[in-house]
Amino acid sequence: MAGNPSFSVDPKLGTTAGGIIAYMPRFDEQSTPSIIGVAASYSNTDSVVGGVFADTYWNGDRHRLLAGVAFGTIRNEYDDGHR
Repeated sequence: MAGNPSFSVDPKLGTTAGGIIAYMPRFDEQSTPSIIGVAASYSNTDSVVGGVFADTYWNGDRHRLLAGVAFGTIRNEYDDGHR
């Protein structure tokens, strides 16, 4: 299990802090290590973004699942010129 903090500044999201937590299991000795994780961040504009992801291998690398789900609520007053 590994965790990593993140920090960024973006004109649409504002000042953002978040993190990622991931686990790297090996389902069998013949398969590539898999990764399963979750990431989320919160900003000073009261915006929230995140997701859950998986890149898994099993049965001697004959089977693979690559999946992800993302979510977000963006709140800002940034004018990017679109009306």
